[in-house]
Amino acid sequence: MKQTLLNEALGKLRLKKQIAEKQANQNLKSALKDKDFSDLYNDYTNSIIENAKCEAFGLPFDENKLNKLRQMLEKKLKELKVSSIFPEYSCPKCEDSGLVNGKYCDCLKREITDILLKKSGFKSLESFKNSDFSIFENEEEIKKIYKLMETWCNKTDSNKNLIYLLGETGTGKTHLMKCMANEFISQNKIVLLLTAFEMHNTFVKYHIAKDNENLLDDILSCEVLFIDDLGTEPFFKNITKEYFYLIINERRMKNLKTVITSNLSPNDLKERYDERIFSRIMDKDSSVVLELKGKDKRLLKRK
Repeated sequence: MKQTLLNEALGKLRLKKQIAEKQANQNLKSALKDKDFSDLYNDYTNSIIENAKCEAFGLPFDENKLNKLRQMLEKKLKELKVSSIFPEYSCPKCEDSGLVNGKYCDCLKREITDILLKKSGFKSLESFKNSDFSIFENEEEIKKIYKLMETWCNKTDSNKNLIYLLGETGTGKTHLMKCMANEFISQNKIVLLLTAFEMHNTFVKYHIAKDNENLLDDILSCEVLFIDDLGTEPFFKNITKEYFYLIINERRMKNLKTVITSNLSPNDLKERYDERIFSRIMDKDSSVVLELKGKDKRLLKRK
């Protein structure tokens, strides 16, 4: 994962942490103006210190006493109409630090995915639950494909880590891709969505700026990569095929999931790129190729 991306996500969490702690501190200052609350708070802090000493020497401590004092504090705060004096972190699990026992917290992964999603240009996602299949000519067939992909998204033991969704415009490829992305995000996976054109632009930047090796990091290392409309991107010699093969091959070696949508048939795919890319995408041992047929009824009515 690119360090700048990680730092950006950690920075967002750090800001949330600062805001929560600042608000709690302001609430405490306001509540301490009340003498009864101030006395309760002193008893509470002394109890915490006593607890720490007992833990240090392996001595028993009355946890109920601490809990009772905290309940009394909260009751008094309600009387004073003051919010909590304890920081209300957006993620209680890591207290907005992004780390739990030295490992990335799920909230940090969500922040990273949110940053990547905003950069991708995809303003919104879809969900399997709210998909309307009645808009398609072949409703039952499309429904089966969606169900198959929903199952794949939730499989942890599948060797099939590349999905190639083939179909003409209006067959629901991009909608399905957004449903799949949403499903992975709900699992706290780091997801990156790119159009083929955006991916191509990254390749060009990387090719020109050889000293900036980090440009491809997100594409190479995200847990799930979605590439929309493969085949619509410009084709540049020594760039398009070479870097696309690098992405496909590296992700396959790392056993990372990749989903591609395209209107290119297998023959078109082989002709536009080459045998190496074709064989990686069409490999029956590691890939699933699905063709979505039938038009969106709404598009048919416009003709």
